[in-house]
This record gives sequence, C-alpha cells and structure tokens, in this order.
Amino acid sequence: MSKYMKTKSKSLNSFCKAGLILLFLLLINIPATAGNGNEKKKAKNEVFSLTINGLISNVKELENKNCLVELYCYTEKIDSVIVNSKGFHFVLDKNKYYTIKISQKQCVTKLISIDTETPEMINNKHIFQFETSMLKEADATKLDKMVLDFPAALIMYYEGISGFEFCLEYDKVRNDMLKHGKDFHSID
Repeated sequence: MSKYMKTKSKSLNSFCKAGLILLFLLLINIPATAGNGNEKKKAKNEVFSLTINGLISNVKELENKNCLVELYCYTEKIDSVIVNSKGFHFVLDKNKYYTIKISQKQCVTKLISIDTETPEMINNKHIFQFETSMLKEADATKLDKMVLDFPAALIMYYEGISGFEFCLEYDKVRNDMLKHGKDFHSID
C-alpha cells in the first residue's frame, strides 16, 4: 500500500469515528425532541391532584347567610373564600396535610383535615365531594368543647377503593367522645 493510501485511510477512519460520535449524539437527543406534542399533554394529565368540593347545607339558615372557608397547608393559610349556597372547591397537591376551616358568627368553627399522602405510583386526578352543616353555639352548650376543637372529619387515601374517603375510625372515636361528653375517659 502506498504512503498516500495509508494517509487517506487514516483520514477516512478519523472521519468515520467523528461521524459515528455525531450520529450517536443525535440519536440520544431525538427522544427528547421527537414526537407530536402529546407527550407533554400525557405527562401533564398524569400529575396528581385532589379536588375537594364542599357544600354547607344550612348556610341559608345562618345569620349572615354565608361562611368563611379557609384552606391551610400545614400552618400556612393558602386560600380563603366566602361561601353561600354555591359551595366551595380547592385543588390540593400530593403528600401534604391540609385543613379546611369553616367559620361563621355565632357558630362553632369546624375543621376538616385532609391527608393527601398516597403511594408513589398514584399520579392521577381525584375528586372528593362532601356536605356539612354548621352547629350554632347555642346548640353546642352540652357538648365537650375540647372535642369540638378537634377536626370534625379526616379525609385520606384508601388503596382498597383507589380514592379518598372519610376515615371511619376517626369518626367513630370522635362521635363516641361527643356522645359521652365530659365523662368520657377511655377508648376501648
């Protein structure tokens, strides 16, 4: 083989290596840029959210015919609305603790706790709807005030139904405490 052929062969080898490296770099970047745009839509639709829809059934019977509903994430107030007969809704994020505080003049303030902790693979949208009523302070005189300071309900995720529901164990304990009033000392 002539000297010229060896030089040409080396140049061709270098050129082929550079071409292969460039082709490899292009191929690993194609999945990030290819597609028809549905990938972003699909990923966006798979993001977890919990929409809470609430209705206060006796709001029209109350003094001001409305209630203040505040949403807290941990201890920080993140939203508030004045509610009349139309109800309210909030969209909550995954793996956080929320409290809905419902208040109205001459009524017992009501707290509802929501735990959005879910298994890692749960990344879809959920809706939870509930109806509640406000208790007038005059009607609460025989109830244990300490129990009324605790949340009226706890909402959490249950794998068995793949959705959110009231925590029945919490409801039972709280209702037993309310029924027994100040004489209630132990929970069996």
